[in-house]
Amino acid sequence: MNKENFRIESKDTTPYILLDGEAGVVEISGKSVMPNPLAFYNPIINWCKTYLESPCPQTTIKRRLRRFNTSSSKMLYHLFKTFDVEELKNRVIIQWIIDDADDGNMLCCGEDFQSLIKHISFKIVEE
Repeated sequence: MNKENFRIESKDTTPYILLDGEAGVVEISGKSVMPNPLAFYNPIINWCKTYLESPCPQTTIKRRLRRFNTSSSKMLYHLFKTFDVEELKNRVIIQWIIDDADDGNMLCCGEDFQSLIKHISFKIVEE
């Protein structure tokens, strides 16, 4: 199992990232509106692939983004699909967390993502 934690503090255009191999937690929060998210998200996806070689019994992906652009949306999709495999059914949950102030956009995006995830649990959570 990848026991190394990976953390990136948020900046103006990039989200806070926490990858905790011991706790089985992937957390993404803040804003993801950078012009080229590929360079930002590739190390995260690679960490997740290594983690999945020997994952925790339960893994939780917490997505708390207030805003993200189309390019970031594509990278989030790739991240989620990394975990969306039959072997991980009942072992991984994606929590699409939205706040009370959401204008409906994040809820709608969450529902779109939810329809694309086939093997693992995807829950929309209002806080």
